[in-house]
Amino acid sequence: MPRRDRSLTTLLAPWLGALACWALALWPRLRDLDATMALADTVGPFLTAADPGRGPHAPPFGWGLYLPYWLALRSGSLTSALGFIAALQALTAPLGFLAVRVLRPRAWGAAIAVGALLALDRGLLDTTLSGAEGYLAATWLAATTLGVAGRDRAWGPWLAAGAWAMAVLNHPFALAAAPLLLLLPLRRASLGALALAGAMLAPRVLAALSGPMPEAEGDPLAAPAAWLAQGGAGSIAILLGAAVGLVRHETRKLALASIASAGLMLLLGVHLGYLRDHHLRLLSAPALVGLAALPGARGALALALLRPPPSWLPQPGHPHRPGTLGLERQLADRLDALPGPVQVDGAWLSGTPAAEPAALLLDLHLRGHPLGSDTLAVVVSAERGRWQDLPLPGRELPGEVLDRGDRHLLVVLDAADRDAWTPALCERGARIGGAVEGMGALAPDAVVRPWECGE
Repeated sequence: MPRRDRSLTTLLAPWLGALACWALALWPRLRDLDATMALADTVGPFLTAADPGRGPHAPPFGWGLYLPYWLALRSGSLTSALGFIAALQALTAPLGFLAVRVLRPRAWGAAIAVGALLALDRGLLDTTLSGAEGYLAATWLAATTLGVAGRDRAWGPWLAAGAWAMAVLNHPFALAAAPLLLLLPLRRASLGALALAGAMLAPRVLAALSGPMPEAEGDPLAAPAAWLAQGGAGSIAILLGAAVGLVRHETRKLALASIASAGLMLLLGVHLGYLRDHHLRLLSAPALVGLAALPGARGALALALLRPPPSWLPQPGHPHRPGTLGLERQLADRLDALPGPVQVDGAWLSGTPAAEPAALLLDLHLRGHPLGSDTLAVVVSAERGRWQDLPLPGRELPGEVLDRGDRHLLVVLDAADRDAWTPALCERGARIGGAVEGMGALAPDAVVRPWECGE
């Protein structure tokens, strides 16, 4: 092969490998996209991106979380918007692959193993399907790892520090990965990059100092066991990566920084009295890249820990689970067929809500369907045992049923019909409403008919 051809192959090989890792990571995420949860925590970033003046959808999160969601608002449906977010989360795999190639170019077997393990890691897949756990923090920390691997190059410190700040803006527990930044060389570029990260985080820090933080519960000492159980063989691979990384000098500092980050996260969880397994997943990429200590083809032995992920979709002929994108899209299809502007409220009695009103309003908005109170629709959600004593359309209450399942009803009402439903639902302890928040962000000029118990 002529020298020019060899050079071109050498240049393209890392990018083709990264593309292959991204494709592998996209496969289960897009295959199971309908199983993604589409409730309040999933929709919140979209609403803030649509109306930045409303502030963060929850106190711990910063402005950097909302940039990808602002881009996703250009999609034609909630399905395509969440598919875009899933594709960004899938970038964790090629970023890990490239980090190994930059750190040790000859460890090509380890690069393949790291990319594949991150692509199919069950914990990271669960993060995508949750719709909200950590958002894009794990992906940003994978980019931080790539920057640390290339810290001796001009772009390395800037990528490491900037990506770490974005990770913190996506989830505050990413602060625990600060030991990775200690690996940056002491030079002007590193100091400038750290100053940039500080400027990026300044608005979030000021907001944290001026407002209350939410209360949460989660036994910190139970989090490691839950992380092992959720990740299975993938979690073992991550532990192996951190341990193997201690063997060689090229990977030792990164492995030590990953271990220190995990320890700092545990200490932070103990201090706050709150830590969950999905917080530990944020460190998957920096720990796994320690496999770069294995030279040549030896790193590929870690592929023995690779497990094909099971599908979370319901079996053919079975309904979608409540709260998932699949059921939300089913209901949005019914609503999109209605003429004129639509307002969607919810009536939740028990169990998981069939669909979040804001999610349905967002989906209709992305599809181009106008929002307004010309047509009132209500999603009634209840566990199977709660329907027996509830008056239903055609029995005692008015309304047209658009969609019915064993745990939900989608009903179209007029204003008088909804007034008739109010006491029947409120007497049974239902939580009603939900349209105001969604329409306030998506259609601020539309007329909204508030709905509450005791009005």
